[in-house]
Amino acid sequence: MAGQSSGIPAFGLPIDAYIEEISALLRQGTLALSAETGAGKTTALQAALARHPAIDGKILVLEPRRLAAIGAALRCAELLGDPVGATAGYRVRGDAKIGPATRLEFMTVAVFLRIVQDDPFLEGVRLVVFDEFHERSAAGDLCLAFAREAAELREGLSLLVMSATLGADGVAAYLGCPVLSVPGRAYPVDLAYRPLTPGQEPSAVAARAAAELYGTLGGSILVFLPGQRELNEAQSILRTLAPQADTRLLYGALPLERQRAVIAPSLAPDASS
Repeated sequence: MAGQSSGIPAFGLPIDAYIEEISALLRQGTLALSAETGAGKTTALQAALARHPAIDGKILVLEPRRLAAIGAALRCAELLGDPVGATAGYRVRGDAKIGPATRLEFMTVAVFLRIVQDDPFLEGVRLVVFDEFHERSAAGDLCLAFAREAAELREGLSLLVMSATLGADGVAAYLGCPVLSVPGRAYPVDLAYRPLTPGQEPSAVAARAAAELYGTLGGSILVFLPGQRELNEAQSILRTLAPQADTRLLYGALPLERQRAVIAPSLAPDASS
């Protein structure tokens, strides 16, 4: 692909054409990246940078949630053709899969805070990536402040702040860095509005809609509901309406091993809540 050096993996995503420009900007310092949904910024970009000769140290990628960190690490390992914990791995509360050769580490902001407090200069780290930066939090802002200070004090450390909906100009002004915009790859979306009738529970309406879609289209379906009670109700209904589907719950309080089982590749069709 144009703009891509030989030996750097390409994954058929819009970000492929920008790898060399991004790596060149990161060699100069810090970058704010505004990449639309579907561009490949979370996984394809990180996998390519992990194999790029210009990024010659460790890459730390901060994700807003544990499951996002684990999922991104699993996908990057798959793209790189390695087991998770080899080139790409993760560190989250209660679980870690990294090894002595791991160059690309996905983690939560809480884990990064512990790392930077123990090692304020982030020795051995070449790049710190802030993914989904629009999901602002006090802890995330504190991480950015620590990382910025480390980059100012130590030569060879770059920051990459990125999001699909990044207010790039404000972030760039704070960091004193350039902005790069990358187009995404969206898919057609059909919207169907189903108003509730008196006495109807949103969980029941959502479950019936998911069962109809599953019966018509098959494949995988995500159902978003406000809380654990609603998720349990929807799962119970789906197991009655679509008993052949592998229906699984996913929420923050779920044990980490069960969360990982939901996002792990599966041959069975499912309707996940």
